[in-house]
Amino acid sequence: MVYYCYGSAHSSIVCAAIHLGRLTGDSIRGRDMIQLADYDATEPWSIGTVYFKGVDDLGHPVYTLGLGPRRNKALEAVIALLALPGFQTVPILFAEALSHIGPVARLGGALSRRYGMVKWGRPLSAWAIARRIDEMRSFVDRVREAERRAAIDAPAPVLS
Repeated sequence: MVYYCYGSAHSSIVCAAIHLGRLTGDSIRGRDMIQLADYDATEPWSIGTVYFKGVDDLGHPVYTLGLGPRRNKALEAVIALLALPGFQTVPILFAEALSHIGPVARLGGALSRRYGMVKWGRPLSAWAIARRIDEMRSFVDRVREAERRAAIDAPAPVLS
């Protein structure tokens, strides 16, 4: 599973953390997100880097990826590359995470990552994402269900 967004700093990090059980409970607050080691931590120059986040309960690896301002075109390029003969050995699911946060979270992310105003941007983005956390949980649940269905056809690789 690859959760992707603009810069792999906020929405994809939260989705991956929910997926992996690092953000749990009925009430996830902004401060819970800020305590994640990788929340609001990627730098603009690292857009395009795939980050391994862990292995889920089905044995599937979970990653995050920032694709920048032209996410659709960048994702098309990644998928085209993976479609080359002999390149991809296991199925990979991609899930766009940015659409599950609102404009306030995007503003907070831009303040922090693009303009260096971390003191204001980080808590603003976390607070705004926490307000929509149920939507993100629902999204992650749909992704998990897709993974379960995919596992029937192509079991997860054995990790050693």
